[in-house]
Amino acid sequence: MTATGLVLAWIASYVTMNTYLVLTLLGGGALLLTWPSRAKRHGGFSYSLAVIVAAVCTLWAGALYAQASGTSAAQALVRNLPRSTAVVVYSTKPLTLSGPGVTVEQLPIRFEYHYRYQGLRLLISRSPTYYILPVAWDPEYDITYILDSSDQVRIELLSGGVRSDS
Repeated sequence: MTATGLVLAWIASYVTMNTYLVLTLLGGGALLLTWPSRAKRHGGFSYSLAVIVAAVCTLWAGALYAQASGTSAAQALVRNLPRSTAVVVYSTKPLTLSGPGVTVEQLPIRFEYHYRYQGLRLLISRSPTYYILPVAWDPEYDITYILDSSDQVRIELLSGGVRSDS
């Protein structure tokens, strides 16, 4: 099994190989090789070891799939951020919301809320907490604003790309 792993590693340096295929061959191959001797007196140990190798390969493949799925979902979120749910934040006191595409407007004193922040997009909401990103967010600007709706802060959610005029 070690020799097979070394040969596959050597081949992989010259040829592009599918990781899932290698893990399947490694886990499944060990099971197939030890299957006939599993009932023999000394075959139980090698078969048990093959089951462990197969389980580790399965977990490894699952971790690789989860990482690829998460990366793909994150890239799609960033790509679609300008079209996602727009957020307008009204506040009685100045907040330190800034970032690419974020604008702040001071409202007339007669309004209950004195500041309006636009250019924000909703990442996720869990009532009453909102996780918000700047509209022009990129991975190098790794900030997420976490706001709770309260008497001092009002949060409006609008369809993507819409700016509030109120």
